[in-house]
Amino acid sequence: MRGSMSKFPLMSVCALLLSQMPVAAAAELILADPSQAERSSRTVPPRDGELIRTIEQGGFVAKIDVSGKGAVLCMWSITVIVQAYARGCGWDEVPTDDAIRASIAEMDAFILDNSLTPVTQADLDRSKQAEMQRTLDFIAANTEAACKRGEGEFADSAWAIRQETPEQIAAGTADMLSLPREPVMNPCL
Repeated sequence: MRGSMSKFPLMSVCALLLSQMPVAAAAELILADPSQAERSSRTVPPRDGELIRTIEQGGFVAKIDVSGKGAVLCMWSITVIVQAYARGCGWDEVPTDDAIRASIAEMDAFILDNSLTPVTQADLDRSKQAEMQRTLDFIAANTEAACKRGEGEFADSAWAIRQETPEQIAAGTADMLSLPREPVMNPCL
């Protein structure tokens, strides 16, 4: 797998976590009006100097990271899910786990510094706990299937992220956070 990694190994492997979900590889806006079926999605390329694109369509608002650095809230959520898989599946601690915890702390600081809507560390901690608990509940209800590796499921991707070096995790996080911008969820890989 390492041979196929991009210069952002954490983001590359995280993409696998979402590969079975209906998400777009590029930022797309899905229109709610079925009469617009022919034009139901469109790619949103960045404009000069634009980092976050806000699109409003019929009461729906989408904020899309077009910076090329990645949607911080998406990566934050995925990284918390990786921690939950490690805990819920009973995987042994690896050196990369410290880098993953540090990555989450750095994303926390970025979110606190750059959110347009005021957010506190307590808010982030509650969100992390809720995300962790949802994932742990899923794993507890489906332990054998959820933790089974080798079939291309989420466990494979979470395991692969934890096999990266701490330096790769740190470099990917540093690059993603190198450009101050509003943290958003889309495109979620």
